[in-house]
Amino acid sequence: MKKLTFLFLLIPAFIVKSYAVDPVLFKPQSMLDPMSYTVTIKNVGQGNCALIRNHADNHYLVIDAGSLSNKPKNTEEHIEEEFGFSEINNDIPLSANTITVIVSHSDKDHINLFKSTFGLNIELLSRVERVILGDHFSNYFRLNDKGEPVEETRAFLRDFVLKVPHYEDKLFSLSHGKVGKLDLHGLLGTPVVEPDSFAGYLEFVPRQPIDVFFKSGQTGILEVLGSNAGDSPGKIKDTNANSAVVRININGKNILVMGDATGHTTTRILESIDDPKALEADLLIASHHGAESEDTNHITWAAITKAKRVTLSSGFNAGYGHPTLAAVANYLITGLESDQVYSDPLCGLGALQKDRHELAIYNSIGPHIERLPPYVRGLEWIGLKEGQNKWAVFQTEKPIYATGSSGELRYTFSHNGKFIHFWKEH
Repeated sequence: MKKLTFLFLLIPAFIVKSYAVDPVLFKPQSMLDPMSYTVTIKNVGQGNCALIRNHADNHYLVIDAGSLSNKPKNTEEHIEEEFGFSEINNDIPLSANTITVIVSHSDKDHINLFKSTFGLNIELLSRVERVILGDHFSNYFRLNDKGEPVEETRAFLRDFVLKVPHYEDKLFSLSHGKVGKLDLHGLLGTPVVEPDSFAGYLEFVPRQPIDVFFKSGQTGILEVLGSNAGDSPGKIKDTNANSAVVRININGKNILVMGDATGHTTTRILESIDDPKALEADLLIASHHGAESEDTNHITWAAITKAKRVTLSSGFNAGYGHPTLAAVANYLITGLESDQVYSDPLCGLGALQKDRHELAIYNSIGPHIERLPPYVRGLEWIGLKEGQNKWAVFQTEKPIYATGSSGELRYTFSHNGKFIHFWKEH
């Protein structure tokens, strides 16, 4: 009885916390320029989740939701999840809004939080206008290396997609178009759907416009630059290569969300796009958590995008080793505004200051990393991360951040694409 009483006493606090009015509404920049766009990169550890809010009509774009797999839950978080609240939907206030979901690909560190974010919260599920699946549709029914169904992808469909009201009218696959008419319940009950059952696996899907983010009277483009780039039977399980790359263009200013795109993915995009200048980025959420394997974040892509600001969604999982020094160096060499400054409302509206911050990079060379010069292309050596000596800590004033080092990150752009505000958790 005491335990039950304690639970009900806590519920109001969680509801207030989860549905508090978004504080960005009251920042001076937003008050003066309400038609703005806020990009929030959630700190989900070894995973990815980006929320992009169109303040003009309060529409939300959610790109991926995973994974927090290495983060232990406390009692509060367990109770929040039971009532359909999560760290992600904390940022979607209880007010009239609509939601578009884009899933870059079918790997668990990009999809396994959709259940706790939406699947237990009927209020949020009812606002989902469209769910767009990157990666080939058959990969959501694939087998693992042991020949067993991949539970994470089936759970994503069962505990999120199938719970969206009228999902059959809202579910789209970049490789297959509208897929809602298929019997998903039936497909989930089968051991696997063979790729040959779906035409087009070997067909790269080039630019696909999406018309749900910008409304009438607004200047902007939301599109997927490419997806489903795996190009041979041997690549059938290379779901990273199939990752969708999302471009949000606000009056000529680009935000690129890379998912886990590999060098093969970006090469296919470059082959299919007429004007590479259309890829130059004011903000780039780097691919695969800052990895460099499979030519990910390679120097050519970094040079073409010339990113002014780069974010790395990464945790501290030594099994993966992200982000890498090579990937970070590619962006330091080819872009990043050297005179990057941020508005600070505490110093007065319009005041400017540089932001010196820490950046933890995976230590792949052991104790020899301490022999690096004190300055490496804008990075100042600090030392090894306490208790996590697989990561080397640097300081920099360059606008490149990792969620593992700085926590949640938030960028605000005006209605004409101008960068007007930045916030980091720590």
